Amino acid sequence: ISDSHAGLVEAARKQFQGVAWQRCQVHLMRNLLGHTPSRHRAEVAALAKRIFQAHDIAEARTHLAAFVTRFAKSAPQTVACLEEGFEDALSVIVLPEKYRKRLRTTNMQERLNEEIRR
Repeated sequence: ISDSHAGLVEAARKQFQGVAWQRCQVHLMRNLLGHTPSRHRAEVAALAKRIFQAHDIAEARTHLAAFVTRFAKSAPQTVACLEEGFEDALSVIVLPEKYRKRLRTTNMQERLNEEIRR
């Protein structure tokens, strides 16, 4: 689990071959909102959250298609960002739901780092 820093992702894939990499959904959401015109931010956040909370990949893809249809003209950079990060941000969807909440973001890692700094 990490953000999409190219060097970090490459190192993780090299050292942990065959292991799935999960893009942090919070970092992807921030990236999406950074590409979104302010008038659409609340709606983008709500629809992206629906994608991230889907029960399975088919449902997530259905929500993605609706997202693309809704914002293709009004927020094309947002659509491109989500389409690029979609697969990596949903690696956890194959896991049992009880694990998804904790493994979808880097929150636990960031919290540990804060405690170490103290």
